[in-house]
Amino acid sequence: YIGACYVATCLTNSSMTPDMLKLPDCEIPRLLLKTRQDGCSLSEDFQEEFAYLSVELIEHLAKNHRTRLIGLDTPSVDDFHSKTMPCHLSLYQNNVRNLAGLELGQVSDGWYTLIALPLKIEKADASPVRAVLLPSTNWSR
Repeated sequence: YIGACYVATCLTNSSMTPDMLKLPDCEIPRLLLKTRQDGCSLSEDFQEEFAYLSVELIEHLAKNHRTRLIGLDTPSVDDFHSKTMPCHLSLYQNNVRNLAGLELGQVSDGWYTLIALPLKIEKADASPVRAVLLPSTNWSR
């Protein structure tokens, strides 16, 4: 999970749709979505209501922006109360990876270099990462 990354703000506490985002009209291989308007940390009191992706948004990003990684500053890409996990399934079907629980409170919208290295854990379907954003270095996207 290393390379060009775009950060966009989408202040909401519900499902995100394509029309809610202002994105550049180009390939966005990695997209981080900043949704927490108060900048509070996930380590504070857990809230069941938080922003999450929509299948429509995932499909739009994969098709129109060739996005292959989406990150959020929330605990999950799906609604907290979801039993069927449609966004996790859509990410898998569209070959898009996801990062959740990012700290984006001090990050401005724009291009960066993302470095997020997962741990190699046998038989695991997820891993913690240390995600780092560096100022953009004129990536050829």
